[in-house]
Amino acid sequence: PGASEQGAFGADATPEAQAEGEETLRETIRRAFKRRIRADVPVGAFLSGGVDSSMVCARLLEAGVSDLHTFTVVMPGQPGDESLQAREIARRLGTSHHEITLELGDSVDWLAQALDAMDVPSCDGPNTWLVSRAVASEGYKIACSGLGGDELFYGYPSFRFARATGRVLPWLRPGRFAGRWVGQALQQLAAKPRWSRVWGALEEGCDLPALWLMRRGLFSAHEVKELAEFAARSDRLIAHARAGCVRSDSALRQTSALELQLYMHDQLLRDTDAMSMAHALEVRVPLIGKEVVEAVAALSPEWIWQGGAKWFLKRWLADDGLGGLFDGPKQGFALNWPDIWRRYLQAGPRREHVLLDARTAAREHQGFLDGQRHWARSFVVEAAGRTVRGGVARPGRSDALS
Repeated sequence: PGASEQGAFGADATPEAQAEGEETLRETIRRAFKRRIRADVPVGAFLSGGVDSSMVCARLLEAGVSDLHTFTVVMPGQPGDESLQAREIARRLGTSHHEITLELGDSVDWLAQALDAMDVPSCDGPNTWLVSRAVASEGYKIACSGLGGDELFYGYPSFRFARATGRVLPWLRPGRFAGRWVGQALQQLAAKPRWSRVWGALEEGCDLPALWLMRRGLFSAHEVKELAEFAARSDRLIAHARAGCVRSDSALRQTSALELQLYMHDQLLRDTDAMSMAHALEVRVPLIGKEVVEAVAALSPEWIWQGGAKWFLKRWLADDGLGGLFDGPKQGFALNWPDIWRRYLQAGPRREHVLLDARTAAREHQGFLDGQRHWARSFVVEAAGRTVRGGVARPGRSDALS
């Protein structure tokens, strides 16, 4: 992508061309789903109640799954409980729906097991560990996930941020001297994670990859150096982000490349694989089949964005009888992580770190308990300590990403 920002057809194409292009993309997605229902055991689907999982369920039915079993994790009393929405979607689509009640109570034993199943530090995997355990307990070996919809069809807030910052980037790039001058002032605020990341972005010249890492990163490059004994790695973080950014004049296209190659590939796909296989469950991701990604890459970024985040998927779901269900704010499967993590830290002593500076790691944990740090920072620090085996670590490329 990037050879032509107009792509196969753009937002300013004729209505006829737009309709033809939209149908071509639909047909590509249909073919991808038909290939991914091939199995010698029943294929189920995660149904969270959001756009992406609903799209997967609708397309699986269209592809020929006659008795689709869908699974929703129910969390009574939790703000992230989307069971009512998922139940209505399942009713309209006509799936055999399973609601699996998740009663975590005060126990954190499950979290220790999920952390032990990680092979690379992350703060995303335990959600998938819980869902996969629930689906596997129902006897299923294969389930489809809606992973990839946000990255391909511009669903994350980072795309709105890219649209806004794309207009001012040309003014920021020449201002490296001013950036460094402001950075000196921001050093005084380095104890605040957000300001530390702003400082790092200014020092790196304020291009799109630097700004994307500022928003997506849990730790700034300076903080990684302070935390890790393998600090030389942190110097390559921004270089890796720039390498993952396509050559394009479109901030939307560049952001999609960063989300696909760094966040999705290096974290979400890796975590999904590790956490699902911990329960011998195969998770398939039909929305990011090679043919689908190539078809979307041929489109104009402005066309993908013209109706807002994931408008193309929402319009197709409206044709499936699900219109009006996705007008609210984006919400994913979420646990009350601050409470869960506080109970975990208070349950017992932490493991000794091999790679991380012990005092800095302890400061991160205490910073969370004192309400000064986001829980995910402390979580990743703990995960880094647990994923070291025999003094040897295999850190991934996006350890500092959220």
